[in-house]
Amino acid sequence: MVNEIINDAKRKFEATMEHLQGELAVIRSSQASPSLVEDIEVSAYEGTYPLKEVAAISSPEPNVILIQPWDQSIVDAIESAISQSNLGVSPAVDGTNIRITMPALSEERRQQYAKTVGQLAEEARIAIRNIRQEKMKAIDGLEEDGKISEDERDSARQEVQDLVDEYNKKINELKEKKVAAIMSV
Repeated sequence: MVNEIINDAKRKFEATMEHLQGELAVIRSSQASPSLVEDIEVSAYEGTYPLKEVAAISSPEPNVILIQPWDQSIVDAIESAISQSNLGVSPAVDGTNIRITMPALSEERRQQYAKTVGQLAEEARIAIRNIRQEKMKAIDGLEEDGKISEDERDSARQEVQDLVDEYNKKINELKEKKVAAIMSV
């Protein structure tokens, strides 16, 4: 039972980390990244699809994103979707490809992004704390029901706390890495 609680905590901590990584991937840094545009919804084929499902996306240069649609009939739809996104960039149609040149970030914008990264990291830490609290209550409940001893409870609580410390360290590392990427010129 204790192992189930700890394994569930690990799964939830991993899900929190994956969510944080996804959130950080769409925040611009000084380099152009395909992850900035891959989830933009494109209206095509009588439906909407993420850009990554209708085109190849690459970054041939540090400040350029190249989009190569698999079907040339949707170039205009892709261009429109990018223009309407909140990226604040203008796509340029280059024959059958679309190029996005990412402008350099101003110092003010870099600081804004760094602050957003800090907020996302704090939200992840809060999620980790909430999971910890839930698991600690479950462990305490097992002891109260007589299913585990006090020593087993203390050991399980320490194991959960060790996991929390490990994941908080990972969150801080992700945050520092992203802030460094944003602030580099």
